[in-house]
Amino acid sequence: MTPVALVVEDDADLNELYQDAMLKAGYDVESARNAVQALHVLGRRKADVIVLDLRMVGGRGDHVLSYVKGNRRFADTKVIVVTGDASQEALVREMGADHFLVKPVDVNELAELARSLQK
Repeated sequence: MTPVALVVEDDADLNELYQDAMLKAGYDVESARNAVQALHVLGRRKADVIVLDLRMVGGRGDHVLSYVKGNRRFADTKVIVVTGDASQEALVREMGADHFLVKPVDVNELAELARSLQK
């Protein structure tokens, strides 16, 4: 079965780049442009990996991270946080983020990381 990735990024260009990286890594990709959309997608489909921006219009990424890490349904879901604010790493790791990338993200690095997370 093809693993599923959810890309949560409000910047349309970055969202598309991250989707391409996840497709390149062999994932079936869902996309959301804000936290509300992300939670809606997660209500109907479990993701194996979530690429999650922290600061978005329409809700904060840390709310999505808290939801995923607090829900047993997503116990095996890996979360890759992407943000322009490097000072957030300790906080999001405490919240359960599995990986942390600082923007600008190298899409080849993201694809390689995503490949390494496949079971």
